[in-house]
Amino acid sequence: MRRERDPVALTSSIVTSSFHLNITTCRNIAPLLTVITGERRITTPARDDRSADDHPHQPLPEVDIPEVPITEFVLRRVADHPDRPAIIDGPSGRSYTFQQLSDAIHALAGGLSARGFGAGSTLALMAPNVPEYAIVFHAVAVVGGTVTTINPTYGAEEVAFQLRDAGATELVTIGMFAEVALAAAAEVGITEVITLDGAEGTTSILSIFGEPVVQTPVDVREDVVVLPYSSGTTGLPKGVMLTHHNLVANICQCDHAIVYTPDGEVALAFLPFFHIYGMQVLMNGLLANGVTVVTLPRFDLDQALGLVQQHRISRFFAVPPVVLALAKHPAVDNYDLSSLKQVFSGAAPLGGEIALEASARIGCEVVQGYGMTELSPPSATRLRRDVQVRVPPESRCRTPRAASSIPRPVRTSRSEAPASSGCAALK
Repeated sequence: MRRERDPVALTSSIVTSSFHLNITTCRNIAPLLTVITGERRITTPARDDRSADDHPHQPLPEVDIPEVPITEFVLRRVADHPDRPAIIDGPSGRSYTFQQLSDAIHALAGGLSARGFGAGSTLALMAPNVPEYAIVFHAVAVVGGTVTTINPTYGAEEVAFQLRDAGATELVTIGMFAEVALAAAAEVGITEVITLDGAEGTTSILSIFGEPVVQTPVDVREDVVVLPYSSGTTGLPKGVMLTHHNLVANICQCDHAIVYTPDGEVALAFLPFFHIYGMQVLMNGLLANGVTVVTLPRFDLDQALGLVQQHRISRFFAVPPVVLALAKHPAVDNYDLSSLKQVFSGAAPLGGEIALEASARIGCEVVQGYGMTELSPPSATRLRRDVQVRVPPESRCRTPRAASSIPRPVRTSRSEAPASSGCAALK
């Protein structure tokens, strides 16, 4: 799936025949270059040739972004720790090591390729957070295809809309949602539904695995690898076209702001992988940094806290209502949360008082970030505690004396760093 180049001016809302992209501007986001792509549109950060010396107030190093496919980047550290658990199903304990994850991805890719699925094809993935989600996602990427991620709580009509809009020819789900999937597939002419657990009346994903294949050559800057759907501001959800380079770039852009220790951190992943926050900050971003991911298909406070205690979770990604529970709910006192290093909140603004209260109660920092699907997604976050921000005396901007709900901006390209930070939600 490639983008034709027809640059036009940035507008607040762009609507095309079947794909729509609502672009919300915010003064703390670096300048954007909007590229119109025939019927489909995508935004990419504007770039210039200035060096770090031209940004004297930028506290973070320059970002090097490799020109590689997303799966190669996510699996970049497999050889360093092949036997370390990569992804664990929280409720059952089912797991894959980094080597097993890599092997499964390439074997499924081989099976998909044997079915004729590849470049120009789109697979719809409608599942909760389970380890196999990453396997399907990256198998599609390896054969040069596109994944469109669907909210598994959708009804048949909503699923059918996205299948049709994205041009999907394959649909993967689990038994719990098979009835809805079958109804939606029938409506759009998809004759086969694939399930991760081999539900009756569907094709088991296990029957598709084949001989492993290597990465199909892709143009990382042009080929769309994922089509998440964003609610935007009005109307039906809109497909957002993200290339391999979009995904790789944003993980790299977060490297100096969300820093993981190399000794094997563990993170809890209950935020849905079908959403850009869960997909990129959790699934792809964590695996790319060698972090063990513990998945939870549906959030339950006691179950989540129990997994923190059981697996010695160090990173807890949340949304404001969950942070509120960490600050207020009596169940928190029943669990050992001493392994936590950081709680990272997104998807909506988090008040400073709640963040401070939760931080004091559980004994770790609570930070938050801002982003949007079109940015893959983070564009700003509060920096970790050991980064000293250089603010000149003459500047009118002052560093907050205490934690607040406003994140410090993180430069996401060579564009000049934004002058202020006025948004506080990772959408």
